[in-house]
Amino acid sequence: MYIRELRVRELRCLARARAEFRHPDRPDSDKLAFPNVNLLLGTNGGGKSTVLKAIALAAISPALGNETRDSQVPNLVRKGSDSDCEICASLHLHADEGPDASIDPRLLMRIWQSKTGESLAGNELPEQLRDAWARTEGPGFFLVAYGATRTAPVPAPGHSALDEAETPLFDAPDSSGAERQLRIRNLLHDRTPLVSLEEWLEPVDRPRKDHLLQVINELLPPDTKFEGKQEGGRFVLEHRGVEVPFSALSDGLRSYLAWVCDLLFWLHAVTPAERNVTDIPGVVLVDEIDQRLHPRWQQRVIPTVASVFPRLQIFASSHSPLVAGSLHHHNLFLLEPDSDARGQGAQRIRTLEEEVFGRTADRILQGSFFELESTRSDEFRARLRQLIEDARKKKDTDVAARFLRALAGLE
Repeated sequence: MYIRELRVRELRCLARARAEFRHPDRPDSDKLAFPNVNLLLGTNGGGKSTVLKAIALAAISPALGNETRDSQVPNLVRKGSDSDCEICASLHLHADEGPDASIDPRLLMRIWQSKTGESLAGNELPEQLRDAWARTEGPGFFLVAYGATRTAPVPAPGHSALDEAETPLFDAPDSSGAERQLRIRNLLHDRTPLVSLEEWLEPVDRPRKDHLLQVINELLPPDTKFEGKQEGGRFVLEHRGVEVPFSALSDGLRSYLAWVCDLLFWLHAVTPAERNVTDIPGVVLVDEIDQRLHPRWQQRVIPTVASVFPRLQIFASSHSPLVAGSLHHHNLFLLEPDSDARGQGAQRIRTLEEEVFGRTADRILQGSFFELESTRSDEFRARLRQLIEDARKKKDTDVAARFLRALAGLE
């Protein structure tokens, strides 16, 4: 399953938004460096997380069917809206999901204000697709989502993150949707724990375990290696020549490893024995993918993940010019004010037309999408303006010289 197109109406800050996204099976994919990447850019509160949540909500809509349920995710309907919220995701399906030339598969979620807060209902899949949806042990309709507040787990003995997350987000009549809800819970509920390596990797049989170790090492920075060693029941990695437990790694590396290893857990769970986890098509959503990462790894995070998982359609958000600069403009989607929509604070989505690949961080930050007037501090710029004003009024060459020294960083 890939998300071909998303349409949203009255969802949080999105009044009416539509976007067609990149995925590996598009006809033009062979012309792109990363045909599986969609990076969302925009200001805080501009709707990046909302787009990710819209995709996640649409993905579990068949679990609800047409039944009305109370929403467990607060404040979905746009404030001040006089109509219901609707999310519609048009899909591109794969052979194990039962595609049919006569089917135009769509996932639909409707949300409205009710006496108890907000209520929602999903949609029934066409009959030809229901069996594929119900088979959660296979790779069909695969989607996993990660929020900005994801935490790196350090489990206690006998403890599992799956135990904490076992309560479904929605009381869905379709029991097959329970596992699918677990896969998106981290995005929709803050601080939902992820599944740690200790919880699932050790009992995996070879050669699958060897394959998983290889994938993990392909995802790691060059100065970090993982061979599956354990000390005291905890996995250790070799970081810059020193063996260290997961808990001793930097916050940035732990945060990154937390979600990619959780993703590997879910991929392993649905991948048949005769296939590799990197061959599975599906969708992964990651809010603030550059979270806590060193600038050097910000430049590499999306190219690394996109290359290791070429069949996954990746949706991510970021504020980092280094992340944006690692991609071409057709991979970038901007959330910007929608002047045509009624009400205040409305946003829309558009594909970026301005090329950013290879630009310096300064040029990207001062582009039309980050809208930063300068990368210098406000205090420094105020000092320069004062020196210019003093030089103009006093016609003092010493002041002009001080201005030039300030620009050169000499005072």
